[in-house]
Amino acid sequence: MRSLSEVMRSFWLAPFVLLTGRLFAGPQPSFEQTIQPVLQEYCVTCHSTETHKGDLDLERFTSLDLVKREPAVWERTLEQIRDLEMPPAGKPRPSPEQGKLLTHWLEDTLEQIALASAGDPGPVVLRRLSNLEYTYTLRDLTGVESLDPAKEFPVDGAAGEGFTNAGAALVMSPALLTKYLDAAKEVAAHLVLLPDGIRFSPGTSSRDWTDETLAKIRALYAKHTTFGEGMKTEAQGIKLDTGRGSGLLPLAAYLDALQGRASSEGLSAKYLGVLRDALTSPEPNVLLDPLRAKFREKKLTAADIEPWQKVPWRFANVGHIGKENGPKAWQEPVTPLAVQQEFRLKLNSGHDTTLYLQTGDAGDGSDGDEAEWQHPRLVAPGRPDLPIHDLPALVKHLENERAKLIAATEQCLNTIAANQSDADPALLTAWREYLGFGTTKLEPLLTKKLESTPDYDFIKGWTGENALSVLANSSGQQVRIPGVMKPHSIATHPSPKLASVIAWRSPGAHTLRIHGEVFDAHPECGNGITWALEVRRGHASEVLAQGVSEGAKVLSFGPFENVRLEDGQVVAFVVGPRDGNHACDLTGVDLTLTGDGKTWDLANDVSSNILAGNPHGEWYFLSQPENLTPPSDLPAAVVEWRKSPTPELAVKVREHLEKDFPLTSPLLAQAMRSFQSKAAADVIPVKA
Repeated sequence: MRSLSEVMRSFWLAPFVLLTGRLFAGPQPSFEQTIQPVLQEYCVTCHSTETHKGDLDLERFTSLDLVKREPAVWERTLEQIRDLEMPPAGKPRPSPEQGKLLTHWLEDTLEQIALASAGDPGPVVLRRLSNLEYTYTLRDLTGVESLDPAKEFPVDGAAGEGFTNAGAALVMSPALLTKYLDAAKEVAAHLVLLPDGIRFSPGTSSRDWTDETLAKIRALYAKHTTFGEGMKTEAQGIKLDTGRGSGLLPLAAYLDALQGRASSEGLSAKYLGVLRDALTSPEPNVLLDPLRAKFREKKLTAADIEPWQKVPWRFANVGHIGKENGPKAWQEPVTPLAVQQEFRLKLNSGHDTTLYLQTGDAGDGSDGDEAEWQHPRLVAPGRPDLPIHDLPALVKHLENERAKLIAATEQCLNTIAANQSDADPALLTAWREYLGFGTTKLEPLLTKKLESTPDYDFIKGWTGENALSVLANSSGQQVRIPGVMKPHSIATHPSPKLASVIAWRSPGAHTLRIHGEVFDAHPECGNGITWALEVRRGHASEVLAQGVSEGAKVLSFGPFENVRLEDGQVVAFVVGPRDGNHACDLTGVDLTLTGDGKTWDLANDVSSNILAGNPHGEWYFLSQPENLTPPSDLPAAVVEWRKSPTPELAVKVREHLEKDFPLTSPLLAQAMRSFQSKAAADVIPVKA
């Protein structure tokens, strides 16, 4: 290589030489006539095309143009001549004049080549960005400082120069191209589509993007708001805070400023004006007029306004937004004024209740105001509405029916015990319903078939809305759906407002032994389930066992011996959503009934072909409102007669009724239904 002084000389003199030629130099000797003979005599003998010593072939350079095409060869030749390494010892050497001529020719020729290529850096390698350049470029373009797209890339090589951004080292391989595509996908996950373009977010989910937007909105409002406790609402057993944190207006500060008690510094001028206009407007307003009166007296406080802030809004269930007839938004306005309003008052049994009806104007004066109290009536499940004015007639009707029932008690009970029908049919029917000797209705049945789950074609069953279902595993393997389904088993799931019921209807009269097991099949989440084992005789129900699940623990119930059922009566297993929360409420159920030489086993009877029908033999799958089953309220004398229906115990039942037979007794249910209302709906006009 050339010395530093030679490089500097070429650098500083290059422009001048371009104009005037080589300084103090004579004519350039001819290569063919002067230089080539010297090379032939002293160099080509060893460095010919044939011998090619030191991988150097000088014989091929037959013209000056060929020499200029490969300056690197002649730079090395010049170094060898200067260092007196060529020709080697023992070989003929050129004379000093020939050596000087050859040296000067080489220097001049290389100088010409350098000047001709001035400003040309030579071949430039097309390279990629280094890992750091790629990472910082994407961070600058997207504004997301957390991006690290090159984290899975191989480390950049330093090549021979020691720099990681040298073009020769920044190669691209098929494997690295795949990593670039993966990195691009990761970056694209941060892209957010906007109505007018795009932006990039540190997050990758719609929830993250929503939170960022909400944070910006909160930051905007936080300039003129304060922190505080918001209202709370509850949906599906989950308590939600609708206003915690910033975003609450410091109402007291605004009122103090408007009423001259404090400065308006730091308050929003716009909202201050809106509040002033609302409190000083002459337009009548039901809600604002009482507040305006206090404002005029400079006595209005935040405590006067805050109760009204909770009235004009309601919070819906987010999961129902967008459904047909569902809410349009989470927070919806509510108008506190209505043209009509229904109200109900629960009556306490055994206590007198007095109802006062009062009217007033809605803040705009009483001129032309009239109100009507319409249809005052008694309402009870399963019974026709009873207008208030019919109440005296109903009481008299029930008293007459009560007297008939007491007088016919012994005859009716003895007739039922002997399975005869020689008593008054209406009274006999009332007694049979009351005692539970009638058949039990089973409705509504689940009607929608589940042919399989997404993962298992051997999980089938009957379903309703909101996860309500009875499912069967017909295989010999235990699976999760996501709750646990044991091999050849039955499981059921309630909905938020409906309990799931697996019922067995007795085919004839049987004395049974009943036992089984229940367990929460998905205890990892949710709050568990309620369960109950009931015997339903007509309208009467007897709870044999009940409880609450205890995680994944298998709870056994029974055995219950000598349980007597008539034809059409029912054993029901009820699974309910505890506190209305049906999340993760899949429940495993095993129920076995034996009696009179027969066995009915739920899993064995149903698991292999549950879709054969509903009902499936004696098994029924249905739903009922949560906790609908009323407790048995039969008097002790009646319970004793049921166990041993003798004429002597029938006398005791009559004696009990003579002492304690309220008009609300279920024995009078048929008399209540048979009562006919004789008047139209009541209307009580009232002026405000």
